[in-house]
Amino acid sequence: MGAKNSIYVCLLLILGIGLMIQGCSSDDADTNQIPQDQEGGTINEPFKPYVERFINEINQRGLNLSTEKLSVVFVDNITMPNSNQFCAYGYVNFQNSETPRVEVINSERCWGRWSETEKENLMFHELAHALLAFGHINGTLPNGSQKSLMCASETCNNYRVYNLYQKEQRSYYLDQLVNNRTEIPDWATENTFSRIVAEDSFDGGSEDWTTSIGDDLNNVMPYNFYIDNESVLSPSNALAIKSTSDSSTGAFGHWQKSFTVTDFENCSNILIRADIVTQGLVEGSVGIAIDLLERNMQNDFDFFARYSNAIRDLGAGTVSTENFEAKVICIPEETAAIRVLLYMNSVSKGTIATFDNLEIELFE
Repeated sequence: MGAKNSIYVCLLLILGIGLMIQGCSSDDADTNQIPQDQEGGTINEPFKPYVERFINEINQRGLNLSTEKLSVVFVDNITMPNSNQFCAYGYVNFQNSETPRVEVINSERCWGRWSETEKENLMFHELAHALLAFGHINGTLPNGSQKSLMCASETCNNYRVYNLYQKEQRSYYLDQLVNNRTEIPDWATENTFSRIVAEDSFDGGSEDWTTSIGDDLNNVMPYNFYIDNESVLSPSNALAIKSTSDSSTGAFGHWQKSFTVTDFENCSNILIRADIVTQGLVEGSVGIAIDLLERNMQNDFDFFARYSNAIRDLGAGTVSTENFEAKVICIPEETAAIRVLLYMNSVSKGTIATFDNLEIELFE
């Protein structure tokens, strides 16, 4: 850490989008179609494709699920007490009614902003609770991927257990729901070889880094972006963000920069480290996000997946966190570039975060 910027990959400037707090085709066989009229249950229209897909996938693997009495509905609040932290909840026996039910908070944060594949991740997780009576299954495979689609939200992002291009991973997770003795797949082998893709100590300032903010409900510019030469863990500069007003929780401020990645093995891992100093992080988060980008028909870059890690609510004092990490496990070969976002999501005026000694490491 701390070396000068020695990036040997191309640099791309692409505007980012706001951060978070996660389709695939299926057999259209008539035997597993959802009946139009659900006796004793209600499935809201946006959820029907995911329910049908889940039933098809599980029944193709030897079970005989049906949607009889199943409800999958939007709600303003999760019925289960003390569940404000959840965006969705699956019940195998809703309020002792002997009926399965899935509830999803009807909001942009919990549903609207997510991609087709990310919504499928969430729905398959909750439907496995409701229709298969699964509890949570935590743990990781040798390469760091989640062991199961049923990982708890405290240990994984339930929208992002697999992404758009991870067909093999999707198939494994569905197999594992039906057979918990499913063998560990080849793609989950531990990645042991590593190489440094890029380093940046920011001594040259903000070279090729740009800034952006997410939407703020208060209609103000909540952040100031600048080069800091005081709150650093190594000389002489760091990238800094300061919240300049009370902000809504939806307003993220980013320093961002894109790096092309080439000549890597399919299902490699990306690890990003940085030293972070926070002041006054009473409410909100500071962290690192990694966007995966693919090339489109015009040879431009399009976003297709995001992964992140955050520091939250550290208090009014100054806190230094060296070698803070964010990672992507098993990046697909379609990945042509990554976009690194160093971000703040602060609700209170006066919060400061500085980022120093960035390092990007690839594990194959």
